[in-house]
Amino acid sequence: MRRIQALSAAIALTFFVGPAMAEEEPMTTAQVLEKHLELVGNRDLPAVMEFYAPDAFMITPDAILQGPDQIRTFFVAQMAEFALPGLDFELKEKKVNGNIAYIVWTADTAENTYHYASDTFVIENGRIVAQTIAFSVTPK
Repeated sequence: MRRIQALSAAIALTFFVGPAMAEEEPMTTAQVLEKHLELVGNRDLPAVMEFYAPDAFMITPDAILQGPDQIRTFFVAQMAEFALPGLDFELKEKKVNGNIAYIVWTADTAENTYHYASDTFVIENGRIVAQTIAFSVTPK
């Protein structure tokens, strides 16, 4: 009898409230990449950082940055430079395969000319877990 009552209650809840909230599907690699590019372009640092896993790391030409706090310092500097007047940014290439995303870009800022730059992202469960960035840059 209890089983029938529990089943009746579940049916009633589904009817009146809707299906039980299942965990949302994580964003795909392509969706995460698109959102990341949008948020970085808008210089929305808090939102950018929400896409990094707690144990994420970033490999740059200068260092291996471990965790969101160190990754945040990279973006603070990059966003400050890219916020200066005269930015010319061009996304040249974007590729996604499974949980890997890759971009190639160039940029001209008030401080530097990025002749060639590329980022590779490893994305798991809708979060960036690893990122590499490499670039050929000439300071002005």
